[in-house]
Amino acid sequence: MQISIEEIKTETGLHESLSVVVQAFATVSEQFGLTRDNCPSNSSFMTLKDMESLSGRSKVMFGLYEENRQVGFVALEQPKGNVWYIEKLAILPQCRGKGYGRMLMDRAFAYTGEQGGTSVSIGIIAENASLKKWYEDYGFIATGTKQFDHLPFTVCF
Repeated sequence: MQISIEEIKTETGLHESLSVVVQAFATVSEQFGLTRDNCPSNSSFMTLKDMESLSGRSKVMFGLYEENRQVGFVALEQPKGNVWYIEKLAILPQCRGKGYGRMLMDRAFAYTGEQGGTSVSIGIIAENASLKKWYEDYGFIATGTKQFDHLPFTVCF
């Protein structure tokens, strides 16, 4: 099976990436009861306009392809200095468990290192114990939590 990771640079790439993100995050919305009413900013409700906005903020976006079909996505932002943020890490539900998330994270870390990055941060749903464990197994350390008024869950950093 041919697996590749490529930088997303085209409008077609944005459309494919949007589909991957929406499908991947739909399982999270279902698991935690997130809806357009109680959490309209959740990635499962993204639009092409939202994806274009992410593209404008991101330093780089990568797609993971299985046999030339996009099945994964990640975006990287560099808001200040040498700190980078991982955004929208997404793997299609039917493609999970194959190591694709780790492959995208490895590429993200390689890229941030090439750019002189010294730390990488991410925010996740604190109540998502399995995702939190996945990131901890990768090497992330929880540094705190915060409840935002506009979100029906706690964010873990």
